[in-house]
Amino acid sequence: LTAINDCGQADTTIVVTISIPAPSAAFEVNHTVGCSPLEVSFSNTSQFGANFEWSFPGGNPEASTSENPTVVYQEAGSYSVALIASSTSGADTVAMTDLIVVGEAPEADFAYSIDGATVSFVDATTGEDELLWLFGDGSTSDSENPVYDYGTAGTFAVTLIAANECGNDTLQQNVQI
Repeated sequence: LTAINDCGQADTTIVVTISIPAPSAAFEVNHTVGCSPLEVSFSNTSQFGANFEWSFPGGNPEASTSENPTVVYQEAGSYSVALIASSTSGADTVAMTDLIVVGEAPEADFAYSIDGATVSFVDATTGEDELLWLFGDGSTSDSENPVYDYGTAGTFAVTLIAANECGNDTLQQNVQI
């Protein structure tokens, strides 16, 4: 600073240091649970970060330097996410284990054994929340492992419908009594 008046000039210098705070990594997601394929949008809420390194093992992409990336998870499972926010003042990391949970439609499967006109069904379905058996003669059941007496000889198209929040699957087998 230089000040001048009729009596002369005065100079003074003050050193001002501006420091940027160290980053604080943080993020939000639009949802953490869903069905395959699951698209997840990440919103970076980090403070004072200039550079961002994301890690999405099992996602597509598996890594990103975008500030607010979108990732697609194709396979069922649980997935972790990590973010490193960095600047000239340092770096901070936030990591969340099993943050993203991806489900998929069930796979209907069953076996059966016959004793006379009575059939014992054994559910071998994976991933179901609900089951519906159609015994091929108009009767139904929502039991896991029903035992059904047909009471007569014949061939019956037995259908198992398995469902969950991600969809349903159907398997039909002919049962000969």
